[in-house]
Amino acid sequence: MRKHIIPFYLEAPTQEILTEGDDLNWNGVTSRIILPAFTSNATVNIDAVAAQGKIMPGTILVLDQSGAVTAGVTVTIAYNDSTVIAFDATSESATLLFFDDRDSQDDAGWEVIAKDASVGDLSAIDLDMSGSLTIDTDLFEVDSASRSIGFFGETAIEQPADAAQAAVDLTAISDFPADSAASVTDATDLEAVADAVRSLTTLTNRLRADLVSLGLIKGQA
Repeated sequence: MRKHIIPFYLEAPTQEILTEGDDLNWNGVTSRIILPAFTSNATVNIDAVAAQGKIMPGTILVLDQSGAVTAGVTVTIAYNDSTVIAFDATSESATLLFFDDRDSQDDAGWEVIAKDASVGDLSAIDLDMSGSLTIDTDLFEVDSASRSIGFFGETAIEQPADAAQAAVDLTAISDFPADSAASVTDATDLEAVADAVRSLTTLTNRLRADLVSLGLIKGQA
C-alpha cells in the first residue's frame, strides 16, 4: 500500500550533459539535468548511482531538453531499462517524482508529474498571451506580436481586409428580387443585374482567396 510521500529537491549543482558523447547517466546528487542537442537516438539513464545508494522516495528530478533535436530523433529517459518519458523536440522539459511503496521493489519508479506539453482540458480566465502559439504545428498557429493567425499548417497572416468585400445591395434593382428574372427587361435594370453579378463574383473570389490564405479551405491544385 502506497504511503504519503513528501517531495524534496536535491541541492547539488545542475548536471549538464554537454555532448552526446558524455556519460548519459544521472549522477544521483542533483535534481536537474540539462540535455544537449542530439543528432541520433539516445537513452539517458536515471537509475540509482551505486555510490549514492538507493533513490529516496519523494526525490524530484527535472530534465530540460534545451538543445535542438534533429528531426526524427528521440531521447529516451529510462529507469531499470524501462522508458519513463521521451523527448523528440527542442526545449521540452519534464518533472519526475520517485516513489516506492516498499511492498515490492518491482513497483518502485519515477512518475511524470509535469511536462511542457499540456494534455486534457485547459481553461483560463482573462488569459493574456504574448509571442507565438502553435498547436500541433499542422493545425493552428497564432503570432500575437503581428496579430496574425493561420489554420491547418498555413503561415499565420494578419486579418484580411479589402474594399471588394462590400456587400451587394440588390434592392436597388426595381424588378429584382420581387419579380422573376424573365420580367427584368428594362435596360437600366439589366445593367444593374450585370453590375450585381460582377460585384458578387468579385466578392466571392475575394472571400475565397482570404479563406485559402488563412488555411480554412484548400487552394486549387
